[in-house]
Order: sequence, then C-alpha cells, then structure tokens
Amino acid sequence: MSGINENVLEIEGLYKSFGSRRVLDNVTLSVKRGEILGYLGPNGSGKTTTIKLILGLLEITHGKILICGKDVARDFEGAIANVGGIVENPEMYSYLTARENLRHFARMYDSAVDEDRINEVLSLVGLLSRADEKISKYSLGMRQRLGVAQAILHRPALLVLDEPTNGLDPAGIKDLRDLLKQLAHEEGLAVFVSSHLLSELEQLCDTVAVINHGKVVGTKTLSQLQNTGDDGSKSTLALSVENEALALSLLKNRGYDAADEDGKIILTASHESIPAIIYMLCLGGVKIYGAEEKKRSLEDAFLEMTTDLRSDERSAKKGDVKK
Repeated sequence: MSGINENVLEIEGLYKSFGSRRVLDNVTLSVKRGEILGYLGPNGSGKTTTIKLILGLLEITHGKILICGKDVARDFEGAIANVGGIVENPEMYSYLTARENLRHFARMYDSAVDEDRINEVLSLVGLLSRADEKISKYSLGMRQRLGVAQAILHRPALLVLDEPTNGLDPAGIKDLRDLLKQLAHEEGLAVFVSSHLLSELEQLCDTVAVINHGKVVGTKTLSQLQNTGDDGSKSTLALSVENEALALSLLKNRGYDAADEDGKIILTASHESIPAIIYMLCLGGVKIYGAEEKKRSLEDAFLEMTTDLRSDERSAKKGDVKK
C-alpha cells in the first residue's frame, strides 16, 4: 500500500447519455485510500448510473474513470481487478453455506484466495461462527455483511456500494456502518457508497458528494458541510446566560451579530474564537450556564446546496407553461 492520500478512484468530466437524454453531466470527483465518500442524491439523480459506469456495466459517453491509475474504458480487466462492489442486493446461493459461497466466488479470481483469506473476511464481517450455516437461515443484515465479505475477498483497493442499507433494521444498519468504517479506517480501503438516506451518510462518511439531476453540485468533507460559513470556518454558538441584555451589549460592542432567541444568545463566530468570547463575557459580569456549538445537519447542507438548482427548474417549468 502506497501513500495514505493516494486517489484510488478518479472520475474526470464524466458524461452519460441514453439517446437524447443526458443522465450525467460533467461529473468529477475522487476517493482516497482510507476514505469513505458518500454519493448523495434523490432517487433518479444519477447515482446508480455512476456506479454502473465505475463497474464497467455501462459504456461511458464521454470522460474518464481511473481506478488505481487504470482506465476503466481502456484497461477494463486491470481496473476492475482493484474493485469490489455490490449493486442493490448481494446475490448468493441460498442452498450453500457462507463458506461454500465464498469458496465458489474465490474460484472466479485469478489471484489466489485460499482458506485463510476466506476465514479472514468471515471474521472481519463477524460471520465466522455462522460460516457453516446455509444462507437460507441468514437475516437480511447477515446476507448484506456476507456480500461485503464476497466483495473484499480478492483484497480490492476500492469498495463500491449502492444503497447498502436498503431493507435493513436499525441494528443491521449500525453493524454495516461499523464494518465499513473499520474497512476504510483500519484496513485502508477506499469506499464509495451511494444513498439517499442523509442521516445514515452523516454517521458514516468522511466526505460527501451531492448529485442532483446528473450534476455534482458540491463535494465537501462532513465537517465543512456542518459548519455554517461558506469558507467552512464559522459555527453557530448558543449561550445560556443570566443577564441576556448585558451579554448582547458586550457582544455587539465587540462587533458580533448576536440575537436573543428563545432565551438563548445566538451568534456566529469562528470555532477558534469561542473561548475568547466566553472569557470576555465572564470578565464583563455575565454568568454563563451553558454554551453549545451548533452544527448544520447534513439535511440542511443538502437542501442549501440544491436550492438554486431546484429554483431554476421551477422557473423553467413556469416558463414552459406560459408558452
């Protein structure tokens, strides 16, 4: 394994059209080794199409997809050898055991996958103790974890998952989330996961790329998305104080745009300035009972990133009606 920041997946200027209908429009993004990138968008936004292009299941209209530096269009076998993927639900033979399923898939790879590796991946996904049971007895969550085991059997550099939590109960979702974090942050895999479930990606991903109607409208780290400032440097601070009028006066004298909302003092400030603000208020005689740095939810960030595009579409539709 080379540098920790190496791009495993690089997508450059990707377009995909079906006849006259353009599904992807100049998609550009990358995923580094050890990183989980969430590909977020509503149903029909182009997420599954992107994944099928990465896996070579569709032909690229224009643009380039590189996996470990190998071009999917020009060197498909070389590129895809570095990928493990699950599109929708993992396909397994229910009349075979988990171990037998993995032995079957192991024979499909040119690289040697021995019994030790099968035991290793079964242990990684928490199924070693159930490895000799038939898949027909497995829950949906167990089948999903076995699908991940199959996908990483040949030691890929990139793991691609399309809506992996569909149909899972809360316990199954948490198990899968913990597994993916372990694979990325401890095993060094680059993980590309698509979903329309904002709350789930918020707990899973390091970076989020938002796609809407085939266009990537933003790619940011989770911490950048959760901060309120456009430059990713501002936070909203909520203070519970005894003397609200005095606190507002002190803050405004220092140039802060502060307001009293529902009995709390609300202001926007950089994360680094929060200790100085609290110290200044205490010196000024304000008793502070609580301070909370609020962050935007991924839902708030997503709606903000897609508002302009949705407004443009509504305006276009109104124009069409007038015509």
